[in-house]
Amino acid sequence: ERLADVLLAFGGKALLESRTVDGDTPLLTALAADNPSLAVHLICSHGADAAVVSKQDGWSALRYACWHNWSDVVSAVMAHDGVCVSVQPQAHRAAAARQMAC
Repeated sequence: ERLADVLLAFGGKALLESRTVDGDTPLLTALAADNPSLAVHLICSHGADAAVVSKQDGWSALRYACWHNWSDVVSAVMAHDGVCVSVQPQAHRAAAARQMAC
């Protein structure tokens, strides 16, 4: 978390909203790397967009949190304005129907 603080001090909001080659933000990268404490820190301390959806697999921060049973991340995401929990991208509806929902 301290490294994130230092990087964000220099890169600011632009770094927080940047995307990897695969289209993931730092928040989604933290979740995909099984680092829920960093994800909560990015949301609560730096205002990361909790409504962002991965361009690679269509997963949202909320879906990662539910899948891994990270209640602290679920709470942080649900406290964020603009998070939609009922709509999925069209391309992922069929795949989602075959997977467990949270």
